[in-house]
Amino acid sequence: MTTTLHINTAVIPRQIDKLTDFLKLNLPNTRAANGCLSVRVKFNADTNQMVIDEVWTSIDDHQAYVEKISQNGVMDELLAFLDGEPSMTYYQTLDV
Repeated sequence: MTTTLHINTAVIPRQIDKLTDFLKLNLPNTRAANGCLSVRVKFNADTNQMVIDEVWTSIDDHQAYVEKISQNGVMDELLAFLDGEPSMTYYQTLDV
């Protein structure tokens, strides 16, 4: 069973271009991380809201990745573009 993660956040106004460049540089590393199956990013320009939709083999794999980017500084770089803390919600895929 896979795990889907939705990350909802607001982007600091006028930072989307810099954030987009940052994501283009760093998302290949996320997609290549152990257990990452996919990453999609959606943005609403009217509200500056961003949703990152990720699929992982497990919550543990995702949390190990978060620990890695927290230690190497990538998480701090990402948070600098955001207006407040992102909310993260895990969903288990049901075989129905």
